[in-house]
Amino acid sequence: MNFWPLGMLLWMAAVTGVCAQEQSALAVDGVGQVPLMAGAGPREDVATSLTREAAARRAMQMGFPHVAAGILEQLVAEGGATARQDELRLEWTLALLEADDVAGAAAALSGVSDVNTPRVRLRRALIELVRGQTDAAEDVLGGFTPDRLPPRERAWFHYAVGAVADAAGETQAARQAYRAAIQVATSGLQRARFELADLRSSWRVAEPTEGQLVNLRRGMEEYAGEQIGYDMAKRYAAVLAALGREPEAIDFLQNQLLALPAAERVQQDDFRLLFGLIAGPEDERGRLRLEQVVREGVDRQKQRIALRLLAVGARSEAEQAALRSTLGELLNRAAESGQTHPIEQDLLLFRAQLAGTAEEATRDALMLLERYPASDLRPSALGVLVTAAWEERRYRAAAGYAAQARRELPLGDGEVRAQLAVLQAEAFFRARDYRSAADAYAAALDELPAGVAPGDMIFQEVLARILDQQLTEAGERIDLLKEDVRFDVQNRWQAEWKLARALQANGRVVEAYRRVNELMRGDAVAVGALPEALAVRLAWLQVRLALEAGEWQRALDLAPALRARVAGVAEELRHEIESSLRLLEAEAYFGLDRHDEALAMLQALRSEAPNTLAAVYSFIEEANVQASRGQLVAAQRLLTELVEKHPQHRYAPFALYQSALVAEGRREDSFLEEAITKIEELVTRYPDDDLVFYARFKQGDLLRKLNQWEPARQVYELIINQFPNHADVWSAQLALADTLSAQAGLSEPALRESAGAIYERLRDLPTAAVPLRVEAGFKAGGVLQQNGALDRAAETWWQVVNQFLVEPSEAGREPGEELGVKGRYWLVRLLAQLGQVLESQERVAEARKAYELIIAAGLPQGFWARRQLERLGGVVAVPESEGEAVGSGPSGG
Repeated sequence: MNFWPLGMLLWMAAVTGVCAQEQSALAVDGVGQVPLMAGAGPREDVATSLTREAAARRAMQMGFPHVAAGILEQLVAEGGATARQDELRLEWTLALLEADDVAGAAAALSGVSDVNTPRVRLRRALIELVRGQTDAAEDVLGGFTPDRLPPRERAWFHYAVGAVADAAGETQAARQAYRAAIQVATSGLQRARFELADLRSSWRVAEPTEGQLVNLRRGMEEYAGEQIGYDMAKRYAAVLAALGREPEAIDFLQNQLLALPAAERVQQDDFRLLFGLIAGPEDERGRLRLEQVVREGVDRQKQRIALRLLAVGARSEAEQAALRSTLGELLNRAAESGQTHPIEQDLLLFRAQLAGTAEEATRDALMLLERYPASDLRPSALGVLVTAAWEERRYRAAAGYAAQARRELPLGDGEVRAQLAVLQAEAFFRARDYRSAADAYAAALDELPAGVAPGDMIFQEVLARILDQQLTEAGERIDLLKEDVRFDVQNRWQAEWKLARALQANGRVVEAYRRVNELMRGDAVAVGALPEALAVRLAWLQVRLALEAGEWQRALDLAPALRARVAGVAEELRHEIESSLRLLEAEAYFGLDRHDEALAMLQALRSEAPNTLAAVYSFIEEANVQASRGQLVAAQRLLTELVEKHPQHRYAPFALYQSALVAEGRREDSFLEEAITKIEELVTRYPDDDLVFYARFKQGDLLRKLNQWEPARQVYELIINQFPNHADVWSAQLALADTLSAQAGLSEPALRESAGAIYERLRDLPTAAVPLRVEAGFKAGGVLQQNGALDRAAETWWQVVNQFLVEPSEAGREPGEELGVKGRYWLVRLLAQLGQVLESQERVAEARKAYELIIAAGLPQGFWARRQLERLGGVVAVPESEGEAVGSGPSGG
């Protein structure tokens, strides 16, 4: 049972994130159990997997099949849902085929769950083609048409048909099929792959023989210097290579290049490209010829083909680094000459793909987008930007790039678009823009990529709404979808768990208790479909909420059923929940004023399970009881015992902090000094604990109570310097300003000016909480009032009123919606002070407006405002329920 004053409990909940009593239920929160990204920190998950898959697909399109195969192999090894595994294996098979690993491709494909789908059959046909089994490939292809394949794979179907015709010597039919592949290719990168196949087909000779060599040599000599002669020369080299005489073919091509007139630049491209194809990009001579095509070529498509061949040959990291260096040289040389390379956009994309750092990749991809707004390489460049931003944890940027990539992708590329939708939602989530994340998850649900469970997306949407404090909306979303077959039982119950815990933390215990009771009552059958650990967690939460709702006896009644079912969970969790249950039962006994039974249970818990979280926390629980009875010495003794017995436990610094609060509660200066000593012990022994910030904050407050203004000031400055990015650092800034203002008194106006500057800065700080900004605005006007600048003070206060009460918020919420209890308190004080200053200046009509705003906005002290209006000569009707007891008025003590 919690015996601290309500204000202290609320403040401690803000300190620890969840109340310490809940922490005693160990990992009962089950953070590790929720799908996707329940935690705040980056980890391997579906989104990261999709990012890596996109990088692999892009690498394969660009001609880096070995890179793609390596990434996909890792993704397959990591496991996952069957549909997801199938999708990865299908991509992996193509990458392995491109990397000339036909055995690996066959092995990868054999792991697919359904081997009779059109996509699997297409890959079987491609494997048979590489093996030289053209008849088998033709049989497989004959069973379906390309319209049964996703758009991005239809080009591969036409390519396979062309390869079958090519092997049969049907050159015309082969080239027709290759051109069909080129026509339906979904990107310029894919198109280059099939243009290479078409080019090879144009040079190939069916069933090469020595006799063909004789005829081709005779023809090229007869038509020397003419197009037909050059074509025969290329075929001559191709026949030599087909007969296994590659060195002769290379020497022949070298001589042809030396003899070519300088003006025959188109023929130079062809001979160099053929040289590179026969020698291979791994051979130094072949690589140099391909680089010449890229550097000096006149046919852009052949330059792109050569670039892709160079990429295929760059297998090792060293070879890829060398290729990146070459690309940089080409780009720099063109820039130095004041010209643009013919395929600059391709060079930029490939250099981005090969970048050593995310920063370099981002620079090249952005340059491509800026210079070539109509390029068909834009989706690939945006993919690079998504990957780079993700690696650098710039998640908001990743979300933006993913959205842009979705807009620019071809409509037929549904799988990639669906993956980008999930990436966008996950990126918003990691950027902690939970409102945008929730909307993005809801949108992604209508078009999910293979292997991503719809229940996971629904859970993530609900979780995002919870984290955005849209608790009512989260509950409505669960209720709307609870009958939807896509919202599986486990995800639904985990969503209910998260919502109940959030409602509990926000003081909406009755609502949380109602939802859990309905869930446990209405879904008794579904409990059997749940992992037992989750069902036990929910049953534990039901007991916890019964206590918080004040239903002590019901909590005791629920405990035996929970104890009976906990036997089915893992041993570690079982021991922890059993001990936690004892703690909950002790709390129920306290609530029923059965103190002896409660204390006996706590003693037994510490004796029988001394190292459990519940046993350690029982010291704090008992200290709460003793403090509530006024036994502050006994309370401190218990907290000290916890620290001595469990010095490395996570509750030890919390116990020290509680001990300091107990000392503070004794009020006398000597005990305030003792509280400061406890805080110093906490900071010294546990310098990395999350409580250090708040402990130091409390230390500053204690020093101010002792009127030790300069030490307090130093403590607040220490906090600000040590924790510049802490979520509550602005509160420390405000406390510093308060200290400076108090320290200034009437004799040090410079300190008061410094305080005023801090107040004004906090008032205008968009990242600070609205209540804090209102408080800072009130105090900024107060400093001006003290300085005698009444007009400026009134203007400052009115700016606050206008910004936070009159105008809609920047987040699109209604006026005053973000004030909260604290903001409303400071705003009513501000309006009261504004009214009084205006009265002192005899601006009565304006003063009336200030008082009227208190009533119109339904702020506290409505009765007080009404009396001021009556005093000023008018009556405003106020419902009897409005306002609070007047006391000394809102600006009083």
